[in-house]
Amino acid sequence: MTMRRRDLIVPAAAPALWRTRGFAATRPNIIYIIVHDLGTALGSYGDPNVRTPRLDEFAAQGVRFTNYFCCSTCCSPSRGCIMTGRYAHSNGLIGLANRNWHLPDSELTIVDYLNQAGYETVNIGGQHERTRAGGPNPNRYRQIGPARRNADLVAEDVCRFLESWKPAGRPLYLNVYMQDPHAPWNRPEFQGRYRPEDIVLPPFLPNTANFRLSMAQFYGAVSFTDAACGRIFDTIRKVGLEEDSLVIFTTDHGISFPRAKGTLYDPGIRTALLVRWPGHIPRGEVRAQLLGNVDLLPTQLELAGVACPPQVQGRSFAPLLVGGTYRPNDQIFTERNYHTDYDPMRAVRTERFKLIRNYAQRDRYKLPAEAGEADREASMRDSGQPRPFEELYDLQADPNEFRNLAGDSSYEPILRDLRGRLEKWMNETADFLRGAKGFVS
Repeated sequence: MTMRRRDLIVPAAAPALWRTRGFAATRPNIIYIIVHDLGTALGSYGDPNVRTPRLDEFAAQGVRFTNYFCCSTCCSPSRGCIMTGRYAHSNGLIGLANRNWHLPDSELTIVDYLNQAGYETVNIGGQHERTRAGGPNPNRYRQIGPARRNADLVAEDVCRFLESWKPAGRPLYLNVYMQDPHAPWNRPEFQGRYRPEDIVLPPFLPNTANFRLSMAQFYGAVSFTDAACGRIFDTIRKVGLEEDSLVIFTTDHGISFPRAKGTLYDPGIRTALLVRWPGHIPRGEVRAQLLGNVDLLPTQLELAGVACPPQVQGRSFAPLLVGGTYRPNDQIFTERNYHTDYDPMRAVRTERFKLIRNYAQRDRYKLPAEAGEADREASMRDSGQPRPFEELYDLQADPNEFRNLAGDSSYEPILRDLRGRLEKWMNETADFLRGAKGFVS
């Protein structure tokens, strides 16, 4: 049975782009899949080790974004940015929900906006934005499905839901949460897929046996997740939803290795974003414009024909998907506040340069809580030295961000420019760190 939506009225406040692109008087289903800790560890992003045939196929059916960055580097804060379209220091979710940080109930999310627009909003797999103390449905979905989090179990639950879903005049917003490929990677289903001796480690990690083993296990989890996503894609097609559905695949932040997850270096903040909507979004195209994940909410709203509220700080990139005029971002902003402790950082990144400010005085960079002994072998480049207040990198000459140029007089004009951009953003968004000119803790 084909489950298509008909006769949905275009609202008077619908964005102009939605009215002019020939989308007809129907809104797309939105199926949003988010996984943990993936970064860009996919074949379609050029990773030389991993096998991800289903997500690579999905990327070829839509648009792949190569410069899409999380706006806060830890799990819950990043997801809060996505769900609200607002920066972490603005929406209040600056730490992990499993450590009792909570997106304030007053903060509206994509779920609230689509509820108001007449969508059937459904969550399967759970959420990581609000604490369990907020009740069984703190994000206010119309339906809550099973909260099993392993990728294969989530796929099973999603497929069962899609096979039984009756639209009843409402378009669908389905938020799919998968815990994988979050560490630890010791589950039997992850093992034996990759040989450690075959792994080519990224240049920001030391080439050790322990790291090759950890990376092989991580890639096993990624391939396991890829297969689970493939089951969902197959079911979307089987039940007749493919042409009517905007399907989004993404992650929260970079891979769980040193100089990645928990940091503001590119391996910590660059994330995969794949988007498909047959007949409306071109196939197999790549977009390299700078984007932050606060931009995803206004994009979804615009494609759904819903006006974007004024409190949203992100900016829609819908024209990059369906055509139209788009003014590229000159920079993106990102931050860190709490992970295992208070460790505030802010950063501005342009196409070529990045300025990081470390507002807490530390001897070295903090590792994720799940870090193992292999991680502790890593050279953190500045280990054993006090962490500097400012780090400036030329990403063209030094893509691994090893050479701090903040003290190089020839880069002083660049440093002044980026300082101005960062401080302007902090003031405009009422950052609680605005005005600080040195370490605060």
